[in-house]
Amino acid sequence: GICRYGVSDRYPMEPYKKINAKDIYYSRRPVKGKIVAILDLYLKGRDLSLIIPQSRALKRGEIHEIIFTHEHKYPGDKVDTVYYVGFFEIEEGGVVITGDTLSIGGIKRAKLIGFNETHMPNHQNIIFYTETPMTGKMLGIGVGDSVEFIL
Repeated sequence: GICRYGVSDRYPMEPYKKINAKDIYYSRRPVKGKIVAILDLYLKGRDLSLIIPQSRALKRGEIHEIIFTHEHKYPGDKVDTVYYVGFFEIEEGGVVITGDTLSIGGIKRAKLIGFNETHMPNHQNIIFYTETPMTGKMLGIGVGDSVEFIL
């Protein structure tokens, strides 16, 4: 039931810190889109804060940024080393959650670890873990390549 999780003492206004989003979503459809811009930048010491919520609704027509890291981080953590991959436009909206796999151009690339709202409402930073992070240019992706969140 919906009441099985209590409110955390550490995060009294944020009960989602204790919930694994994979446990509460019964069914979802994949979010799909296309790459609209490719980036070629990596930074150390970025100190990018991940928000505590593990899920975000992504609406058709929105454009968001894909960022990779090799750091094992979780919602509420900060990410220091980041590789900027690119921006994508959502063609089929839905809900994505941490743990979803990112596919670009039909190739599984990374696992979703969190979201950063630094640039909202312009765009959301969506951060992914991969053992071998690369920029979009290094990956060899192209404008128009498909993007899909695999559940």
